Amino acid sequence: MLDAKRVRQAACVVFLAMASVAAMHVLAGQDISPGRRDFAAQASAQPAPQGIEPLTPAISEKQKRDLLKYNFGQMKKDAEELATLAKSLEDDLEHSNQNVLSLGVISKAEKIEKLAKKIRSTAKELPPEPLPDGRR
Repeated sequence: MLDAKRVRQAACVVFLAMASVAAMHVLAGQDISPGRRDFAAQASAQPAPQGIEPLTPAISEKQKRDLLKYNFGQMKKDAEELATLAKSLEDDLEHSNQNVLSLGVISKAEKIEKLAKKIRSTAKELPPEPLPDGRR
């Protein structure tokens, strides 16, 4: 009888703790449902109404060119590092066998994956090269 009472009390404490955490999120203005986050993202993607300027200022063509040049340089540097890591990973695998695999191999593989994702995301941000006649 005493154990059932303790279990019931513990369940009530857990329920009250969860309810208070949910209430704090609501009172703090944090949204806890993922569906509402998607709606907010769609609303922010829509153009601003007339008379209201967007929060991000427009950048000049020179700034765009400089940014593209910087991003391209970063991609080249990351690609060189990626190639070096891949070669190093290949060497490490040559010196190991099917029964022994070092933690360095796993670490290098994770670094390679992160660099590849970084290069891919930067490349997606770059505008496509214009065709010779000026079209994109």
